[in-house]
Amino acid sequence: MGITIYYKGTLNDLTQLDRLKDELIDIAKTLKWDWDELDEDFTKPASAHLIVNGQSAKIKGHLPLKGISLKLHPNCETFNLYFDKKGNLTSPLHFILIQEKRIDPEKAYLSVKTQFAPPEIHIAIIRLLRFLKKRYINDLKVFDDGGYWKTSDLQGLLYRLQMINQAMDRIEQALSEITLKRNEQLTLDKLEKLIEEKLNKRSRN
Repeated sequence: MGITIYYKGTLNDLTQLDRLKDELIDIAKTLKWDWDELDEDFTKPASAHLIVNGQSAKIKGHLPLKGISLKLHPNCETFNLYFDKKGNLTSPLHFILIQEKRIDPEKAYLSVKTQFAPPEIHIAIIRLLRFLKKRYINDLKVFDDGGYWKTSDLQGLLYRLQMINQAMDRIEQALSEITLKRNEQLTLDKLEKLIEEKLNKRSRN
């Protein structure tokens, strides 16, 4: 649950990648956004793999990607703008999962959740994506839970954010009201039933 932007596409011309990266870094500097950069060798074979250790994970090996990732706000997910040697938009994790054939590259949309950041962050990402589509990625596809990509409707975006936040507040309140008998085991089905009962009760009040 949450307002998220999904996007995928391929660079019109791979020779434009350095120029694009420089422009994005310049934008990040101007707006005081944090960013990370990759400028790895496309000619070396990929050897990157994911090492999971408990609740943490890290990438080992060569990751042949170029581009940057932007951190626009502490409460917004990282906005990945990396490219593989064919010019496909990707992220380090998506690249590895595609290499391991764990996801279909045709369905590998990148995503950035903006739900908990100010609405201007959502708008900034959409404007950047429009810039990319106009100048660098003509086939860029975007699905925007906030509706702003298609409509530029600020009030519509604010309404969707408000509705999601209210729904999450109701669920959080319902969870806080659930009490269990001593030694009672809470299964997924039982949890869903309890939440539904609490939400229905609050709707009637």
